[in-house]
Amino acid sequence: MNSAEKEVWKLEEHYWKVLNNLDLDSYLKLWDEDLVAWPSWSDETRTKSEIGESIHFVQQGKNLEFKYVLEKHSVKQYDCVVIALYVVRFVFKNKITEKIESSKSTRIIHTWRKSNDGWKIIGGMNTVPY
Repeated sequence: MNSAEKEVWKLEEHYWKVLNNLDLDSYLKLWDEDLVAWPSWSDETRTKSEIGESIHFVQQGKNLEFKYVLEKHSVKQYDCVVIALYVVRFVFKNKITEKIESSKSTRIIHTWRKSNDGWKIIGGMNTVPY
């Protein structure tokens, strides 16, 4: 990977840490103002002002811990954008019983563009879990 691709992949890893910590402000800073995204939980495309709704899926219950693993498939620069394609596998584990309550996987594509404010996601989509 070139330096831009490495930088974007680190941002993808940061994205999931921020999501796991329910840090909405830091989460929204990753998205461009002109974002167009199509999350699996929506029948319609979404804008930056609407995308924050997705952050709360990691809260499935007070006794459940969210854990995830990222499987990078492609991070490729094309002129001024970098496209990241990967699978995220996540589980919700009961903190008391240590039992895995649920597990899912989803494919993700994020398109990042660098501006004066750094790299921002300008487009994204994920599939329903497979």
